[in-house]
Amino acid sequence: MAQHVEIDDSFKALIPEVRKHRLQMKNNLAPSADIKYSIPDLIKEYCDKDFYKSDYELTTLKLITDAIPYDETKDFVLKFTRKLFK
Repeated sequence: MAQHVEIDDSFKALIPEVRKHRLQMKNNLAPSADIKYSIPDLIKEYCDKDFYKSDYELTTLKLITDAIPYDETKDFVLKFTRKLFK
């Protein structure tokens, strides 16, 4: 799906809009939407710690049709994040 996403200025403009919307959600559902948090830093930290590896391997791989290895997915997420936030 990523190859169908064009990361242009209009796409990047959605980031602050989504953050604002998520901050308005009830029960502090998305605290990382606060601008005091760096999304790229959080994503890098989660990837460095393999925070989602177990969930990906135990759950996600069963739900997707193409078995993309965790490390390949993690590499894509890091590259995509860099494109979004440069």
